[in-house]
Amino acid sequence: DYAYQSHGLTLRLEKGYLKGGVVNIQYRFLYFDYTNRDSFSRFSRQRRNFRHSLSLGTSYAFGNGISLFANASWERNDSNLPVGFIINTEDIIEGQQSSSLSDYERGTLGIGVTLSF
Repeated sequence: DYAYQSHGLTLRLEKGYLKGGVVNIQYRFLYFDYTNRDSFSRFSRQRRNFRHSLSLGTSYAFGNGISLFANASWERNDSNLPVGFIINTEDIIEGQQSSSLSDYERGTLGIGVTLSF
C-alpha cells in the first residue's frame, strides 16, 4: 500500500529589488492516490492524501558575498484513512504504516546567513 501516484500544482510569485532584496510567496497542492488497499486498517478503500502548503520568504544580499534570509511555511495533510502506531522497533521492521500518512498540520520558520566566497 506504499505505491502511489502523485499529482501536484505549484504557484510561485517572486519579486526582486534593485538593491539586492527578494520576496517570494509559494502555494503548493499535492494529491497522492495510493494504488493498493490499506493493509493496516484492513479497509477495502485506497488511501488518498491531499496536501496544501504555503510559504513566504525573503532574502537580502549585501555586496560583499553575505546574504540574510528568512522563510515561514505552513503545511496541512488530509488523509481519508487512519494509520497504525509504531510502538517498537519490531513494528518498524514489519512495515507498519508511518504516522506521516495521517492528518497533520505543521509550521516552520527558518532564518539564516549565506556566505559566498
